[in-house]
Amino acid sequence: MSTFLSTVRGSIVLATLVTTVTAQENKPAPEAVLASTRWFVDATPVIEDDTDDDALAEPVELTFCFDAKSKLAIDGDRPGFIAQPATLEATDEPGVFSVKCVTKQFGTLDATFQLEGNKLSGSTEWTHADGTVLQYELAARKACELDGTKWKVTVTPDPDIIDDDPTSEVIEFHRGHLRFEPESANLLYDAVAYTIKKTDKAIEISAMSAKDAGEHITWKLTIRGNALTGEMVEHDGDTVVARYGFQGKKLEPQRP
Repeated sequence: MSTFLSTVRGSIVLATLVTTVTAQENKPAPEAVLASTRWFVDATPVIEDDTDDDALAEPVELTFCFDAKSKLAIDGDRPGFIAQPATLEATDEPGVFSVKCVTKQFGTLDATFQLEGNKLSGSTEWTHADGTVLQYELAARKACELDGTKWKVTVTPDPDIIDDDPTSEVIEFHRGHLRFEPESANLLYDAVAYTIKKTDKAIEISAMSAKDAGEHITWKLTIRGNALTGEMVEHDGDTVVARYGFQGKKLEPQRP
């Protein structure tokens, strides 16, 4: 009986080990998950001492672009932070990896990231040629397929509410937010975070932004191919004070 029980227990232990190993093997590596993705990164400086350079004490918005082989390139509004593609290195800690890049102005960049779903977190150091080290805490969210796109639309006020002519606007999806392009907007509304729902033939977009107490604005858009339709409604409590209909198409990026 004891031999039989030992055999059964041994089989259970072996089965457990096999299941655990198989689950670990089937779990995708961070490098595979990151391939061909973009991430919007907020880099917050870690200031230990006072600095005479106010620019170094300001947060930086960056874009991390991983190619098909998970090489990381860094883009952003500040040329000094832009880095050429570099290869990720695995660490001993599961889900954590590191990378070393060469930037245009700030010398080398050493970063460590942790991947959790659609979010990245970590820290980085930029080392100048003169030995100056800049430290930043990183928080990033994965970009969706709409981010970076612009849409030329005709905005038509509801004539039962607003007696005004239609206007031509550009709607853009910018770093996880929806907004009218600031440079050409006739309608001034704050950018608002949006959510998307995919169906077989369309992408449905919803957003809501709060203004003053009791006031809020809702967006409901639908994208089918290169066409966009929908509306934006301004509410004051339970009363609709403005409604705008949208109809337009996607703008193709301008070639340099």
